[in-house]
Amino acid sequence: MSAACAALQRMIESTLDVPIEDQPTLDRLLAAHQYHFGDISDWPNDICEILPGEMMSLEPPEIYFLGSLAACRHLRTHQETVPLSHRKVSVVLSFCPREMTRIRGQPEVGWKAWFEDLQIRWFTFDVDDPRTYLDDTNTFCQEVGNAWLSSWMDMCCALLKHLKATTQREERGILFHCFGGVNRSSAALCAWLIFRRQLSAEAAVQSLLTARPTLHPWKHRPHVFWALRTSEKNLNSFVRPRIFAAVQEL
Repeated sequence: MSAACAALQRMIESTLDVPIEDQPTLDRLLAAHQYHFGDISDWPNDICEILPGEMMSLEPPEIYFLGSLAACRHLRTHQETVPLSHRKVSVVLSFCPREMTRIRGQPEVGWKAWFEDLQIRWFTFDVDDPRTYLDDTNTFCQEVGNAWLSSWMDMCCALLKHLKATTQREERGILFHCFGGVNRSSAALCAWLIFRRQLSAEAAVQSLLTARPTLHPWKHRPHVFWALRTSEKNLNSFVRPRIFAAVQEL
């Protein structure tokens, strides 16, 4: 498992030296912006569409977005300017509920009313985000990885139930976000791609890096590699059967 996790780490590190001229516009914008983490009102809109590299046919199709808390704050503008209705966000998955209630610059009406007014279905998942170390003698990495994997399975159950109940094409725009859009949300998106699209961990991560080549998540969080590899390894023997069984019971 350590070797498999190290391979994912090398995959991310291989994009460290992407020339600025080869970076997407969004990456160049974010590199030039000085974040003030006390207030999100002046953060740029960093919502980004993620296209799985190995497309598996889904009908209706699903559109995946990734972003920081700023992406949620700019959603009204996004919804009003996107040219195609099926590329609007209809579901938001938040992985930083505690930070959302404390940050300055949030909507005056509160997040719940904000999403309701935009006719967006909102799910929250409280995920701790500690630093870990990949060490076979240290079980903390695996303990945190198990906690993240459990959260992903809860997410898959909730999202799959919602998608089954909403068959319209315009109900398929899904935004994964956390505070900075780097660790928790990007990992959850990869976990969903492994579950929903049955991608390998490498393909899921590559989908992320293709859209945001200068995004280097999980630098100090090898438990994410462990959890993604575990999800992939046990996808058909445990993960998918457990999720489908839970959805049928709901």
